[in-house]
Amino acid sequence: MPTADAAEVTMVEHSVMNKINPLELPEIRLSIAEYLKKPDLVRCLRVCWSWHDTFLPLVWENLSVDNSDRVGPSQDAPMPEVLRSYHHLVKDLNIVDCVSSVDWDNGLEKDRAMGGFYFEEFAREVARKRWPRLTSLRMYGQWTEEDTCLIIEGMQRVKKIDLDDTFGPLTFQALQRHFNNLVELQVETFSEAASKLLQNIMCSCPALKMLKGGSVLAKDVVEGKPWVCLSLESLSICFMFSDAEQHLQPLIFECLAKLTRLEHLYSCATRTPFREKYPIPLQFRLQCGLDALSGLWRMASFFPGYDSPLGEDELRWMLVHWKELISVTAGVHINDLPIIELKNLFKSLGIKLQRL
Repeated sequence: MPTADAAEVTMVEHSVMNKINPLELPEIRLSIAEYLKKPDLVRCLRVCWSWHDTFLPLVWENLSVDNSDRVGPSQDAPMPEVLRSYHHLVKDLNIVDCVSSVDWDNGLEKDRAMGGFYFEEFAREVARKRWPRLTSLRMYGQWTEEDTCLIIEGMQRVKKIDLDDTFGPLTFQALQRHFNNLVELQVETFSEAASKLLQNIMCSCPALKMLKGGSVLAKDVVEGKPWVCLSLESLSICFMFSDAEQHLQPLIFECLAKLTRLEHLYSCATRTPFREKYPIPLQFRLQCGLDALSGLWRMASFFPGYDSPLGEDELRWMLVHWKELISVTAGVHINDLPIIELKNLFKSLGIKLQRL
């Protein structure tokens, strides 16, 4: 039986709890922040100092500097002196085609200024570890591979990288020390040299969940080490074959079959410059080995590419094995009547079948 003193303590605790406003708790404010857009987060800064301390890191967590409209520094980009005060809070940086209005007015070559915050200064600050939280980087525009490497080498930890066409041996080397932490890699690269680099990425990044690359030669996969990126959820790569290598198609399907968490699979080779030498993309047909992917039951969206048409048997096979399927976009080489029936069947199951 509780003593009088214990009962009194309990009453005091209840009294204190009843007087606490839930919004005074940082955990509650952080939960609310998940549903707020940046303008709302900025308004929250003005409520009081405790709210300011909670919401300030969230305001600066994602930063975008975009001058793709070609009219000078982005109106949304922070002033340089402001950015210098808060860049230590930035986790996700998005830089798109940034130039200064002075250059455009004078007709000079781009000076790589980011909304008034110059690239050279930005690179130096990253190298000095003054962007300690920066883990995600997207760079689109007139950058060189040297520019990209300069930034990556200065980042303390890299989890997400999205590049235009500046992925090559130097970038690969700069990323190597981050392979264990790399979760997303999106690059636009189409060359025989890049094929080996992408194959090595898949052999070296166990935490990778999204990979968007260009093309990978089938022979590089077969001759390379086993993939370790078994947590991949989204893969956008076209596997290419020479005329004499079509017998390797089942081996590529065997490799894909190990990616049992895959939800999105896209294969497109429209920009591949070595099509004359390696003209054949992976054919997602049952006779080529598609049945090996029957274990990828999480598959939600699928695009086999413009040069890999599907037949009626493949479409019906997907309905049986890919129960989570939401959309299929593909060329379909079957008669009109079966495709109408299949479209209606897919629609009845809530699956979008889009015919190229």
